Amino acid sequence: MNSLLIALVLLLGTSIPPASAHPHVFVDYGITFVFDQQGLAGIAFDWAFDEMFTQMLVEEGDLNHDQHFDSRESAKIKTGAFDNLANHAYFTHILVNDQPYPVSEITSFNATLKDHQAHYSFFIPCHVHAGKIPQKVSLTLYDPTYYSDLSLISEKVDYRGPIDHFSLHHEETLAQDAGFPQAPLLPDGIILEF
Repeated sequence: MNSLLIALVLLLGTSIPPASAHPHVFVDYGITFVFDQQGLAGIAFDWAFDEMFTQMLVEEGDLNHDQHFDSRESAKIKTGAFDNLANHAYFTHILVNDQPYPVSEITSFNATLKDHQAHYSFFIPCHVHAGKIPQKVSLTLYDPTYYSDLSLISEKVDYRGPIDHFSLHHEETLAQDAGFPQAPLLPDGIILEF
């Protein structure tokens, strides 16, 4: 797991100031807003990693070399190359009706290989009840150290659950326009209204 620790250090890159930092890990991500009968239940994420980080995960995480992460291997990857991101809210910043929403837990983590590319999938609970007044949820993903570059895949914003119960609309914009003035210039922002 030494390479996983190295990968995690690269992913977090906390020792280099932002002015001289540049990305070492590239993540393309998709999101699914998950609804239940009351409103938004949370957000499911799929992170797809670049070739170099994928190779590091495969070398250290695919213990039986079958080009597949089984449940034991996925659990080791979570421990060695994901859990520490809790200290950084999993690079996820959420506002509910313009108020910060603390990202304090994830569920349903799984590491997989799809077409020779490493993926992390996980769920962040974010309960927002629908009501007579429209609800607004804004989010962006970014690493303030600039060591990880996270980019939204536009066609990968989706909905799941009893969505016919709600009038849903989302907009993709810059993070600053979504309510995150402290975000670097390039991160994508998403505004969901229902």
